[in-house]
Amino acid sequence: MSPRSFRVLFTWEKVLKAFVWIGFFILIGFTPLALASNRSVPLYIVQMTVIGAFLVWFNRSVFWGHSLTWTRSRVNLWAVLFLLVGVLQVLMPSGSFWGLSQSAYVHATIDSLMKYGIYFLVFWLVLSFVQTEKHISVLERAILVLAFAASLLGIIQKLAQADKVLWFYEIEYGKTFLTTFFSTFINPNHFAAFIGMVVLLILGRMFYLNAKKTSHHRSKRYEEKLFLIFALAVSSVALFMSLSRGGIILFTLSLFIFYWGILAEKKRTRSVAFLVLFIVSAVLMLVWIGLGPILDELGTVFQKDDVSLTSRILVWQNAFTQLFRHHPLLGTGLGTFQYVFEGAKAPVPALYGFWNHAHNDWLELFLETGILGGAVFFLMIGSFFLETWPIRSNAWDPYIRYNGAAALGAITFMILMSLYDFPLKTTACAVYFAMFAGFAVKLKQFQNEMNGAPNCLRKIDFDRPWKRVLFGGGMNILVLIWILFLTKPYLAKFEVRHDGKYYVPNLERAIWLDPQNADYHYWLGLAMEKEAFYDGEKYNPEKMEAALQEIQRAILLNPSQGMYYYGLARSYEKMRMFDRAKTEFCRAIEKSPVNPFLRMYYAIFCFNRAMAESVIYEKEITEMPLFKEGLNSYYRAKEISSSISLTMYRHSIAAFERLRKIFVRNDYVPSAEIF
Repeated sequence: MSPRSFRVLFTWEKVLKAFVWIGFFILIGFTPLALASNRSVPLYIVQMTVIGAFLVWFNRSVFWGHSLTWTRSRVNLWAVLFLLVGVLQVLMPSGSFWGLSQSAYVHATIDSLMKYGIYFLVFWLVLSFVQTEKHISVLERAILVLAFAASLLGIIQKLAQADKVLWFYEIEYGKTFLTTFFSTFINPNHFAAFIGMVVLLILGRMFYLNAKKTSHHRSKRYEEKLFLIFALAVSSVALFMSLSRGGIILFTLSLFIFYWGILAEKKRTRSVAFLVLFIVSAVLMLVWIGLGPILDELGTVFQKDDVSLTSRILVWQNAFTQLFRHHPLLGTGLGTFQYVFEGAKAPVPALYGFWNHAHNDWLELFLETGILGGAVFFLMIGSFFLETWPIRSNAWDPYIRYNGAAALGAITFMILMSLYDFPLKTTACAVYFAMFAGFAVKLKQFQNEMNGAPNCLRKIDFDRPWKRVLFGGGMNILVLIWILFLTKPYLAKFEVRHDGKYYVPNLERAIWLDPQNADYHYWLGLAMEKEAFYDGEKYNPEKMEAALQEIQRAILLNPSQGMYYYGLARSYEKMRMFDRAKTEFCRAIEKSPVNPFLRMYYAIFCFNRAMAESVIYEKEITEMPLFKEGLNSYYRAKEISSSISLTMYRHSIAAFERLRKIFVRNDYVPSAEIF
């Protein structure tokens, strides 16, 4: 090789390496700041960033380095097995087979598999790309700057009582706008989980700088320690100001676990001084800002009428007893909890609402993957701690000891937070969790190499050109297919709704891009139904049949959605097929028993039919079985949500005034509750 070609090769390797570093910095900075990257566009950017960084690293290693090298870890095997459980849920035939069954909603499981794949890829990128302690320090400093900026933003916005993120971005949620955000996180609990994890990691770096005994750059080290104390105090204050009760309590508990349980240190004098300084600084800052709202929020934790805690416990009990009983081995399917739990709820008011998560990540994962997936995942967590636990007691390298203990402390805190909420369903928290786990495993590799342990790395050589072309080209094709799977559903979301309305051509294009999405078929059915009707009650039979087929297709893809059955019931009602409409209304309530609106819709259907039949057959309406059934459905709706009333739907009731008089005359409900 000539000197000129060597210089070109070396330059290209540096450029490719720089691209991977840029990918890491985008993940560190962009992921939390873009509303925790839970919305479609930020999530897609994060996914493409991770895949892009992997592709650059892979092609650089195979085609320039002629080998693949990564850190040995038992976690890799368990991660692959866990993903295979998700694949099995998708590929299983519908129905039950030897106690196993296909995912309750294949589209949701595929979407979750893509996300888990991205998080495991972040972990693997750290294992394969990070080579030295200096690399970890660079990433830690970037994380520190980001955490400090996000915390400062949250504090300022809280004090200014801002109702928009960065004072210009409104967080739309349905037909309202959320103002309960903190910093750039929509859910304050997830900000607390995120920043608590980062604080513990940076605390380890502060202890390391304090334990470092070399005189080289002592003044710079002292300045960095002071800045770390200030940044840690600001970040901790932000965590408390987020008013996350679970976050505050578990963060405090995790500090004790980290210092007295994880950090294996015999002489604690110097580290205690810095820890006390950090805590005192945070407390003084909190006192200066004001402790009133924080103490008021914490005072509700042990109240007997605490709705949040009571509801969580009811959800955990109800979800476990109902879902696990019917899907013990393979679970309901990754990402399906929000759909299947609707039909498993006990009919009590505390469970009213859309519980899209169990508020316990580990229980939710166990219910979604069953005994098989749960065992694999928890064995993976156990293998991780078994593998990395020795780094906390490294006697030779303070960097490994303190930074390793901090990574373990951060992971422990997130595990505890996930018992109370669902922070790992937030992209920013999951990406950082994977990155910190990678730091711990990588530090264990450094410790093994220092101790002279063999085979710390796994290596595959590609010394022949045909090997590089075959393996490298095949992997690039697989990754491009992965990108296609991620991109098509993303593009479909932009086709669905325009100017607040659904249009048939746009929905048809969306379904072409994302055919397994049940919502798109349901919305297409409603749009086609609207086009089928003309001159009031007249309709085109062919178009109406096509509309019904689309709604039924949605039910076939996701049979647990009560709203789909309601849409079918409304269509049959418009077609004056009342018996079939009644059947579908009952199925809708069966699928969503704690949805007061579906019960109210059914009550209105019964009242309308009863009033019409009472006129035709000259019967007393209050004695008619259909009216009594509607009345019962109305009472059940009021039990679940006392704020719901017939007045909200007066335009859907054929003779509202007549119905009101019947209710008042027979003392079914006070007149004030109707109006």
